[in-house]
Amino acid sequence: KKLFDFAYKRNLAAIEGSWFGSWAPERMIWDNIIYKPIRAMLGGRVRFVLCGGAPLSSDTQRFMNICLG
Repeated sequence: KKLFDFAYKRNLAAIEGSWFGSWAPERMIWDNIIYKPIRAMLGGRVRFVLCGGAPLSSDTQRFMNICLG
């Protein structure tokens, strides 16, 4: 959990434009170690996700962008 939280915060900082966010090589490492198993739980080849009924919150959208690519 601590490793996931650290990777998530680094990627979130990069999305928000901070210099302290993760750079491309680091992002590839996090992708292989942390986020690949998450995508595998959803079938491994998620192309798009639809949200119907209610607007998606910005926190949920950022989580999906970071974890699913």
